[in-house]
Amino acid sequence: MTDRRSVLALLALGALVAPAVARAQDPTRILRIGRLGVRASAGDPWIVAYEKCLAELGWANGKTVDMVVLHADTKIERLPALAAEMVRRKVDVIIAGGQEPVLRAARDATTSIPIVVVAIDYDPVARGHVASLAKPGGNVTGVVANQIELTVKRLDLLKQAVPKLTRVAMLWDAIGADQVKAAEGAAAALGLRLQAKSERPRR
Repeated sequence: MTDRRSVLALLALGALVAPAVARAQDPTRILRIGRLGVRASAGDPWIVAYEKCLAELGWANGKTVDMVVLHADTKIERLPALAAEMVRRKVDVIIAGGQEPVLRAARDATTSIPIVVVAIDYDPVARGHVASLAKPGGNVTGVVANQIELTVKRLDLLKQAVPKLTRVAMLWDAIGADQVKAAEGAAAALGLRLQAKSERPRR
């Protein structure tokens, strides 16, 4: 795994390298790339850039690849069924973008289909999804956007900007739980009182 500076290249390579053997065996076969997420991603700058990158590499949707896009409409309890649907559709790779429940659902659904992940709000090593960032092992690879470290840095910058600050409010949901833990540790070190307010899960 690597950092977010390599996200586009790694997503493209992760999606294409694994199915390459199958394509070599049958050059007429259209490869199937599954994209699993919590919410609809149409128009998302990351997705637009990703699809543009694929096209520049000669992988055109509907011609050389078939994009299977499934999202949970913000209802994370739907993710396991959607991941299972990906497996039933026999995708060649699953892109599990964003939050930890997406990767968890994909991992629970398959141990053989390659999974490319963009970990944003969690640490995939701490959660036990990969052995390490350098050598993830298993069928998972991808990138980590260091939001947890940024959460700590943001608190530090806030304290520097407002030296007399003593109390900070933080809104969070279950998806961002790892960031809350990091923020609590940073707040204690900075002498701040953190009031974390949790959003009710959507049904």
